[in-house]
Amino acid sequence: AMLLADGCTLAASGLARERQLQVPSSIFFENAPKIMQDRYIHTQYEFQLNRPGMPRSGEGELWLSFEDGLPRIRLEGIAHSPKFGRGSIKLFLDSATKYMYAQVDLKDMHEHQCIKYPFPDPEDPQNSARLQTLNWRKEQVNQWQTRESKQWGEQSEMASVNWTKSYTLGFMTSKDSREVLGVKLHQGERVVKSVHLMGTPDRADHVPEEARKEFIPPADCRLPAMEGEHFATLNLKPPHQQSSALNDLLLMLTSSEPVVQWSQLYLILSSIILPGDVAVILENPEPPAIDLWERLAFDYKATTAGPMHHVSTSRGSIWVDLEERAFRLNGHAKGTKVGDLEIDLIARGGSGAKIYAHVKLLDQDEQQCL
Repeated sequence: AMLLADGCTLAASGLARERQLQVPSSIFFENAPKIMQDRYIHTQYEFQLNRPGMPRSGEGELWLSFEDGLPRIRLEGIAHSPKFGRGSIKLFLDSATKYMYAQVDLKDMHEHQCIKYPFPDPEDPQNSARLQTLNWRKEQVNQWQTRESKQWGEQSEMASVNWTKSYTLGFMTSKDSREVLGVKLHQGERVVKSVHLMGTPDRADHVPEEARKEFIPPADCRLPAMEGEHFATLNLKPPHQQSSALNDLLLMLTSSEPVVQWSQLYLILSSIILPGDVAVILENPEPPAIDLWERLAFDYKATTAGPMHHVSTSRGSIWVDLEERAFRLNGHAKGTKVGDLEIDLIARGGSGAKIYAHVKLLDQDEQQCL
């Protein structure tokens, strides 16, 4: 098994300032509560996570809906793993149904899975204790917002928010502190995580019709018990941690009135800080039952080492039909002793079993079929 975070390795190393999200800093404050009126927000992000032993970076998109006072959140991350290849994870958090839908696609391995998880039980003793911590954090956010609103325009930079007992949430801003470019999670002087908001955000007082589909969970999602053997599992409570950022957000959304109980600003900040902390455990998929296949086709690249350190390579395709007892190989090789060549090899079984070999010497413009 391996640990895959949303957007493992695809982040660019540099961030062009003109591509970063330019959000007026004043929207965070009571004297200009524009962000409290938005019912729809969509943005792209890049993140860097710098926890000891598990550095990660990635990119993705975030959609937020606050219509009817019931938040719906969609997070989509892109990942690449040397072992599993390209992959993506899409999370749909629906406070109306109290379910989270997790869709994992490994394109290179042709694997797809969608599982829906019920929100954590707030009555569970461990979750109940965690909610007390989240309430403490809410008070820190409220105090920060009130304090900043009074000092707006009188200071050169925005103050940090106490996020945990040891972490503070800081803001990356423009030189005049009037634009927010992202957030940083600090432990003392060390930056644990940074999330850069990219591009121009989509914001509206309602969800546009063309964006409503983004909040519809996949129809093929199943409960874990119904899924059977699945290759990907979300880890809501990582080892040696009381809770994950994802579990915290789910606990907040279990409320019957999440926006009233927690505030829209607090929910937005909790969503923005989420990238990088969505941990997925990937198990090696079951090997295919090749012995049950009757037909098979694939492309190949072959490398052969010969005498005197000579290495030759070839590319081609192979088709096999066991039911018809038929085989075909079409190959191309360059730089052989006779130059570039192409070969077609066809074998047929049965009563009239034969092997056909068609060889074409491209450099010599000669061919032969036997």
